[in-house]
Amino acid sequence: MKALRYISIILLLLPMTISAQINKRMISFEIGKLNREWTETTYVKQGEFRINFNNRIYDQNTNTKTYMYSVITRNQNAVVRNVLMNNYLMNFANMQYPIEILKMGYTIPEFVYIERRDASMVETGQYKYTLHIGEAIYGPYDAIVEVMPNGFVCKNLGVYSYKKYNDEWTGMKNYCVLDRQMYTESSVICKLNGKLLKFNVVGNVKYYQSHDGHYYLLYNDKDMERTFMVVDSVGYELDSNTNDVLFHFSHDGNHWTAATSDYVIVDGLTVARYAGEIKDVNINNKGQYMYVVKGEGINDKIILDGNVLVKGVELLSLTVDDDERFNFIFRNSNGYSYGIDNIINDFNANMEAYYYPSLFDSEQTFTVSSDDGKHTMSFGYDKPYVVIDGERIDCNSIPHYAAWSDSDKSFLWNAVEGSKLLIYKYKVKK
Repeated sequence: MKALRYISIILLLLPMTISAQINKRMISFEIGKLNREWTETTYVKQGEFRINFNNRIYDQNTNTKTYMYSVITRNQNAVVRNVLMNNYLMNFANMQYPIEILKMGYTIPEFVYIERRDASMVETGQYKYTLHIGEAIYGPYDAIVEVMPNGFVCKNLGVYSYKKYNDEWTGMKNYCVLDRQMYTESSVICKLNGKLLKFNVVGNVKYYQSHDGHYYLLYNDKDMERTFMVVDSVGYELDSNTNDVLFHFSHDGNHWTAATSDYVIVDGLTVARYAGEIKDVNINNKGQYMYVVKGEGINDKIILDGNVLVKGVELLSLTVDDDERFNFIFRNSNGYSYGIDNIINDFNANMEAYYYPSLFDSEQTFTVSSDDGKHTMSFGYDKPYVVIDGERIDCNSIPHYAAWSDSDKSFLWNAVEGSKLLIYKYKVKK
């Protein structure tokens, strides 16, 4: 019995011994600090402490070489108060206008945000928007519509334009973007099958127009079984009575695509019918089109020119960039991915290059692998532990980002603990 008791004690101590051995391979070091008063009134949202593990800089204040990082602090209403980039502080605490933190991804390596200010000295509800990318400032504009890898779409004096980063204004292109307008005519006039057709307006008209005169409208009244759509003076009878369609002109306005709940039209021709709902559509200057069929849960299908490109996913965004390529972001059970036309990359392969706060605020499990694929690390934004090579390792905090360091065969991740900004390093077994 005494021997059995000794064996039991050894077995109880064994996990502690293994844990101690594991902890010897995990070290942490501080790279920055938040002001103590920040931690009492603000917090750091998961994923908003970002480190570029591949880029180290010389810090003049500490006389050491350190990682480049940025960290966003928010108040309890989730409004951004401060941004710290190494020792450079951007303080928004006293601003009366909101700051919107944008997506950083693809080729944008800098901290990105939009600043909104009232356009006059007196509060009018009319605002101007300025885009900040690192130290570069663009604006102010009447609106900033999309931010993409190589540039952004803005609106000024009623005109939508594409502006490339670091280019002069001479490189700016006008875009065909539609705005909702009041329909002031007493009738709807269009061509249908080569004949002139006229409706006296006794029902509902939804009217959208671009600055360069391209337009579409939807018309129906109580006596019509089907909605009538007019695109640039040409009429099309839809299959059902609907109040809205998904609609996009190409950037140059020469092509268009529309979708009701279950079918897709490209330049006036029906190209697809589905029992499921159409979630999104887009088209480029070449007339190539992409649409998404919505599925139950994570079961969307992304279709390019009639061919299924990806299925079993959830689409999160779809745009066309200045090079007329389809840019889209989706997630599935393995995490988040982005695509440019038919080339698709996984976020988890190189996570520090991407920053999507709204996407990463989830219970998703992220996985980082070693270069040779022999080691893996998994973590989530709701779990105070990591799993390395199948073994759970408890932590003092939840990781924000992680990466593999091939030089010393270690996993690296960053975390916030109180006012401290930390990096953890875990060296794997050979």
